[in-house]
Amino acid sequence: MVVVREVASSPDLVRVYVKGAPEIVLKHCERYYNNQFMPEDLNENEKSNILDNHIVDMAQRAQKVISYAYKEMSLSDLDQMIEDF
Repeated sequence: MVVVREVASSPDLVRVYVKGAPEIVLKHCERYYNNQFMPEDLNENEKSNILDNHIVDMAQRAQKVISYAYKEMSLSDLDQMIEDF
């Protein structure tokens, strides 16, 4: 699921929110918020760690796992992304 919202401080920017399966959403992410809510770069090792140690564990306990992400982008970038689909 995707939702697009205008950024109030800038008429040329939108924020795109997405939610879905962690293995799909996570592969498109470049940063994440750590336990202290500080942004950090997300490398391939950290992605694997999240999927292997956290997501699989929750799924094995029959817990529903959903991830979400967002990205701010210009309207022209959004138009290009829509065309690419």
